[in-house]
Amino acid sequence: FRMQFAADIGSTAIGESAAKGRLVNPAGRRLREHFYRFPDQCDATPIALEVFLRLMIYDQIEAFFHKDDTKIGLFHDLFQDVDRREMNDEELSVARWYGERYAEGYVHKIRNGWVYPLGDKQNIDRYMIAVGLDPADNNMDPTSPVGLGNVVGKRLTEWLAANDGLQKDNNFVDIEGLESIAEKHPDMGVAWNKWKPSFTGSSRFQGIRDGIVTQQTFVSPSLGIFSFLYENEQDFLDLELESAVPVLDMSEAAYIERSKEFLDIQRTMTDYEKAVAELSNNKISGSVFMIKAFVPLLKSLVSGEDFPRLYDEFSMVTSGCGEYAAVHAAWRHKRTYVAGRPQTIIPHLAKTNAEFQATYPEAATFKPLIPAGDHPEYPSGSSTIYTAFVQAGDDWFKNRLGFENASSETGPLSFTIPAGKFYWTDGPTEDITLEYENLMEWVKELPKSRVYGGVHFIDAGEAGLALGKEVGHACSALLKRLLDGDMTATYTYEGRELINPFNEEGEAVNTTVKAFFD
Repeated sequence: FRMQFAADIGSTAIGESAAKGRLVNPAGRRLREHFYRFPDQCDATPIALEVFLRLMIYDQIEAFFHKDDTKIGLFHDLFQDVDRREMNDEELSVARWYGERYAEGYVHKIRNGWVYPLGDKQNIDRYMIAVGLDPADNNMDPTSPVGLGNVVGKRLTEWLAANDGLQKDNNFVDIEGLESIAEKHPDMGVAWNKWKPSFTGSSRFQGIRDGIVTQQTFVSPSLGIFSFLYENEQDFLDLELESAVPVLDMSEAAYIERSKEFLDIQRTMTDYEKAVAELSNNKISGSVFMIKAFVPLLKSLVSGEDFPRLYDEFSMVTSGCGEYAAVHAAWRHKRTYVAGRPQTIIPHLAKTNAEFQATYPEAATFKPLIPAGDHPEYPSGSSTIYTAFVQAGDDWFKNRLGFENASSETGPLSFTIPAGKFYWTDGPTEDITLEYENLMEWVKELPKSRVYGGVHFIDAGEAGLALGKEVGHACSALLKRLLDGDMTATYTYEGRELINPFNEEGEAVNTTVKAFFD
């Protein structure tokens, strides 16, 4: 998944990689679909959830790898009966294959079979068979590599399904979460400045359901109310995950100014800006771009022997924690404001404000380059995700290797979209190569990239940058606690509590997860 093992080992050949006895991500491959589907929803959150699961399963298995380590996994409470022991790299790799099989199945298995590939066979099974493993081996003896992988994968996914509030056992259909948002925002879908779920055709789902039109719903509406990143409401506030995001002015005057800035940027767009939009919008290409920026730097600073272990840890705190924690934190703000997208707000202002319409005649018929995600506008989830990854990466390089500002020291980066290979529109007429002095330069461009895509006003992107930095710092703190063996840092810690679904004054919810889900 997401070519992580290719970035790590330098080869996309399954046989060659497997022969080395170890794969950081044994199912690393470019999937045909850029997005995975929750029923009637198609968004980045399922991707972030799957990456989180894969890497936390890897990390949990690795926690049993050395007898004398203090390190624990994020779900360590579930494995009090599993002893630490010495394993070689090949045993570790086998255990991860079987654990990952549960991660893939967690998101992809729905009512009518497997989301990818379409049909009745799990995707990873093909890769396991290719390297001589039996995907049907249900051994549950944790003293064997196969059994350890199965035990970790099974217990972890079963606990998550019962406790994270996303209603996995109901095919991720969270009616209560949707109702709570509708109760908080009875004018959602009606008020001009609130998010209006659109009717979406098969193009949004990349051909998965040709001919079917469905209305968007707020994807994973309860996301982040019970999180691994923060323990309770006060912790959410102390980590500055609320204060990082400026209060959104939703007045007409504020949206007029945002829309002017937005359309001024849109007027200057060329194929180059469209390429910028496509890179940041695609969470696979965007994440691989960051991974391939950091990996050469890491390889230059550590020995070949130490690289695999350190890369695993780096991946856990960036891809595993940073990306999924980013949407946990961002969703509270999205639920709070349910802010409208440019696609509905700008044409409304053209109808109601003659001066605005006269200056920007294109406003009345504005359509985004890229279809907007299945959630409100503020703050930008993509900007939060990428910035959290990069900030966690910078923190990790500093804390682990004493190397500061790693994202500014990656060296030049480039990304090419060949002629005719735009994903969401025709073109480009010739190859477009994006060039950056370093990864941080790309991060700073993220707010504009979302404007280029037509899906966010620029202040939503800037708010995402600010929130992502705090999420990255929080992931770094979480990693340190897990490395120190702090059992209160686990997701399964019995004292972990729900937070308020919305930013609001008053007492915290202060309800334990067990009481809530009972």
